[in-house]
Amino acid sequence: MIVLTMALSCYCAGSVPAPRPEKGRSHGAAALDTVGIPPTATKTGCAAFDIRLGGPRGVTVTPVAGDACGTVQLTVVGTAIFDSALGVLELPLALRNIGIVQLHPPVAVLARPGSLAVTAGTPVGGALRYVRVDSLAGDSMRTGRPDARWVFDRSLGAPQVPEVLASDGVAVIPAAGTSGARFIGVTVPHGVTALRVTLYGSGATVFTVPAQAPDHVPLEEIEDSRLPGNIVTNDPRIPGRVVRNKLWLLFRDGATPEQRQAAIDVVQGVVIGGRRIGPSPYYYLRIPANPDSAGAPLAAAIRTLAVLPQVQHVMPDLVTGPTVPR
Repeated sequence: MIVLTMALSCYCAGSVPAPRPEKGRSHGAAALDTVGIPPTATKTGCAAFDIRLGGPRGVTVTPVAGDACGTVQLTVVGTAIFDSALGVLELPLALRNIGIVQLHPPVAVLARPGSLAVTAGTPVGGALRYVRVDSLAGDSMRTGRPDARWVFDRSLGAPQVPEVLASDGVAVIPAAGTSGARFIGVTVPHGVTALRVTLYGSGATVFTVPAQAPDHVPLEEIEDSRLPGNIVTNDPRIPGRVVRNKLWLLFRDGATPEQRQAAIDVVQGVVIGGRRIGPSPYYYLRIPANPDSAGAPLAAAIRTLAVLPQVQHVMPDLVTGPTVPR
């Protein structure tokens, strides 16, 4: 059941206020004060795989257990292939985001010096080295160099899974999500029957949520919220008159930047303003909602946010003043 705090409705909505002095400039979300938004952070992770060649299964890949080294996990998806005639191993790898926030480009798999090691057999006529199986802009595999880089920016969505877009329209790997796969190629000399591959994953966390709620809502957002097409009346899921695609959100004291960002991301929200409601600083969010969806997206977003431990309170934008005609 969704409990609405009716006593706060006078703060959440009302008649459109007088224009502010900054009316002449843009009032989009980008116009809000960005002070307090953390800088983009790099996230990393690692994995090692023991690979045995030959036998009835052809190629056996076993992840090596070890201490977790980050939130960007590497995982084998599909079947590894070994072409014994060419001596080329193809290892299908994907990236799994075990963090609580979206993983943004640039996303890559990296090999450092010493990442290839023979664990059984004796190499004949060469050494383990990386080889191009496919090639994308940004990949790096230099002849004679033990390091390599594979770009995953075009493989962030897993097959048969809807692509997840951040608020800026960029494809991302969501929390608990997995990327599509790319084949990592390794040339294996004759005589080698087993090897270990150690690789690293890297991606970015992009923050959009200020550490403190903004102190105003841009005028164009208030006017947009009061358009007749953006108001839902007496929806069975949410009583009263509410804005169908916007809500108010209060975080608990001590919520971390990643926890705040994760809450906004999980409802695909955008911070477009804020205001103190009583003594509490609320963020004002816009969420995606089709015009013909009534109150369903709003109700779903409120349910999702209400159970998060970092959220103290969430409520719709209750409309008590007149609508703005088109």
